[in-house]
Amino acid sequence: MAEHSSQPSSTPRLVRPDAPPSPEGSMIEPKPGVDSAVGTVVSRRYEILDLLGAGRRGRVYIARDRLTETTVALKRFRVDEPKMRQAAELAMAAAERVATIRHESIVRVFDVGEDAAGPYIVSEFIDGTDAARRVAAEGAMGLRQAARVIEAVGEALSYAHERELFHGSVRGSNILFQPEGRPKLADFALGGLEASDFPRARRQDVKGLVRTLCQLLTGISVGSVDLRELPEAIQPAVRAALGPSVASQQPSVEAFLRELRASELEAPEPPEIGEMDAVERGRRAELSGSFAAMREAGEEALERNSESAEAMVLLRRADRFKAQRDELIEHFKQAEQAFDYTAALEALSKLQRRFGADHQTKRLIHRREALAELTRLSGIAEQLTASGHLAASLEPWRKIVELSPEDPRARAMLDIARRARFKRRVLAATGTSAVLVALAAGGALWWLNQNTPMAPAREPKINSAGAAILPAEPPVAESRPTTRNPLVRTPAEREAAVESDDSGLPEQQPPTAESTPVEEIAAPAATPVKSDDVPAEFVDGVPDEVVLAKEALERAERDAVSARAMASKAGAEGLAPNSFAAAQQLMDLAVAAQAAGEVDRASSLYASARGQFVTSAARAGEVLSRVQEQIDSLHVRQALASLDRLEGLAPAGALEKLREDLERRRSRSLAIAPGVAIDFRYIEPGVFVMGADPNDSDRRFGEDQRQVRLEHGAWLARTELTRGQLAAIRGLPEPEQSDLPAVGLTLDEARSIAAELTERFDGTFFVPTEELWEYACRADRSHADEAGWSILNSDGKPHVAGEFGTNPWGLVDMIGNAAELVESEPIDREEGVSMTRGGSYLSPMSALRASARHELVRRDRPDPRVGLRLAWTP
Repeated sequence: MAEHSSQPSSTPRLVRPDAPPSPEGSMIEPKPGVDSAVGTVVSRRYEILDLLGAGRRGRVYIARDRLTETTVALKRFRVDEPKMRQAAELAMAAAERVATIRHESIVRVFDVGEDAAGPYIVSEFIDGTDAARRVAAEGAMGLRQAARVIEAVGEALSYAHERELFHGSVRGSNILFQPEGRPKLADFALGGLEASDFPRARRQDVKGLVRTLCQLLTGISVGSVDLRELPEAIQPAVRAALGPSVASQQPSVEAFLRELRASELEAPEPPEIGEMDAVERGRRAELSGSFAAMREAGEEALERNSESAEAMVLLRRADRFKAQRDELIEHFKQAEQAFDYTAALEALSKLQRRFGADHQTKRLIHRREALAELTRLSGIAEQLTASGHLAASLEPWRKIVELSPEDPRARAMLDIARRARFKRRVLAATGTSAVLVALAAGGALWWLNQNTPMAPAREPKINSAGAAILPAEPPVAESRPTTRNPLVRTPAEREAAVESDDSGLPEQQPPTAESTPVEEIAAPAATPVKSDDVPAEFVDGVPDEVVLAKEALERAERDAVSARAMASKAGAEGLAPNSFAAAQQLMDLAVAAQAAGEVDRASSLYASARGQFVTSAARAGEVLSRVQEQIDSLHVRQALASLDRLEGLAPAGALEKLREDLERRRSRSLAIAPGVAIDFRYIEPGVFVMGADPNDSDRRFGEDQRQVRLEHGAWLARTELTRGQLAAIRGLPEPEQSDLPAVGLTLDEARSIAAELTERFDGTFFVPTEELWEYACRADRSHADEAGWSILNSDGKPHVAGEFGTNPWGLVDMIGNAAELVESEPIDREEGVSMTRGGSYLSPMSALRASARHELVRRDRPDPRVGLRLAWTP
């Protein structure tokens, strides 16, 4: 935030006795005295220590965060006027967006809130000055120093623009310098914009960045600067960004930075002894992924030569790597806190691949094994849960909880799985017990019916009078109603069962003499069992445990076979052979157990095999995802090497789709007129040896070998510029033989064509450098071995582009046909000439080499052999 740079009046360590007055235009002015807010606590967390500055829109304080025990900056906004309230709302919305991003050149925002005193923003405290104050105190910056500041701020703006976040007030007072000198952009003021406002906001930021560059170079506001007073090298870029046509061109920060980098800055001094040793050590550290060693080597090189361009590039790359590493670590921590094991493992894998030598990566790498196991177990558990096998998922969930006790979902699912298994066992036990009780009761009744003796008949006795006397009746016990056994039915009851109630039995009626057989004995009353309390397979008859076990075995076998088919389709046999082999081994054991009649063991082995097949499929998918990531980031070499390595291992269809995607991404077509387009191929950055081999018999003067590093990729036209394309650029009718290369071009005409395309389309078009041309021609080879049109086979005329000689990177006619103009260093032996490369249709075979550079043409005289291959950086 701009206000961070203001020095507090009562904190001795921040006071600078010779501090200059605030420059004109600064939003925050230092205010002496004690503010009433000093000593108060905001939101019971931020203790205000001192006033940093006050301005038209609010006040900024230095505060202490009681929670983290760190020093922060707290900004209060004025909201007593409608305009102030609106500006505060925009700034608050922007601060909320800034809090979600991380960039090394953007001041971090920690908290946004509002209390009784009004809205506030809590951000990173920068203990340093701002760019406006530095220029006011130390004078205008040199071109190289100002360019470094603007490049860092521009990269931060570009990063924000990609996320639809705009600053709205880019100026020197909003660029803060950390103690080590690194600039940071503060005070984003435009948040919550509609999409229709994005172009205007982007133009505003670009203009602010250009005005800030002018302010750093002159020490005053751009409104008072005569652009002719600026260094001549950057005047075209400044005019293009601030000119009246800027609204129609839709400028971007990236385009301005490219213009700035392409300017002819002051040439660096020759490397001193020892400088290149440090630079080379830094490059080796880059290959190992240790950006700390890169920074150390770059700083050492700068100590030997403060203007070392190689050292500055090394330091910038180290800082960029550090930002990438920090972003990956943050992603890893967020995924780990969210218990997203797959995302955490992916982030950790990227860290290990890119920054394996970094000390922070080494401290995290021990978690990889546990994360891999958690990823595997969670995949199995989720698959079982989704397929309805809750009881079977108990063991995976239990292991997940053991490895990650704080995972709330795993704990909840473990409880659910436990209840499901308990319920399953209770139901099985209840059904078995009910059957046994019923059988026992039926057996007891049968035994009683068979073994109870009948009562003897009563015989009359004859008394003395000759009369028959019956024996006395036994005392009658108190009668009680009897309840019939529901398992014993009469034939009539069996016929009436179809009309019975939900229990499947006829309504209970008191027994009568007519309906009760003489052999039936009353049984004690039993509580009827409702069918809803018993599993369906137990309602209609006796449950068969063997049948249930066989059904479970069939389900387990079916799931395992399906998982194996899925893994085979994913290519797990070739991409994850160990995991697939382990799964197949479990499958074979399950088949053997099934054949031996070990039903429970076979079911368990099938379930384990299924989980292992799912894991192998996931690992196969991870391998293909890494290749897709290489393709998306246009790491062409890595992607091609990965695809070649996976040939015969991964499914042919998947590899074919990846190859098609790679081909599509490394090719672009730019429509310059209806029916007319220029095809471009991506040239990946890299290192190569430029020049001819000392043993080459065709080697000429000026072809000495040297190592060249291309830091940035570029897009090169697939063919030489054709007549039809040139006519479309110039707005002329289509010529005859429009597919022939356009020849007779001079270097000035080539530059003019590139400038015209740059004005009409996004990105920057340019004449390729010698280094870029030879690098693309070699295409990672020691020499270009494709044929080309020469004096021996051309019949003395150019031919249609694309008929002859395509190199491995898809570029046509790099050798022969038309000699191609390039940007090169001045030739000492002759003035007023231009360099061409590749030879032409009139050249001898000795000129059709990637390293040949002896065909020179006059700059002011068209030559019928000379054409152009455009380069483009979108």
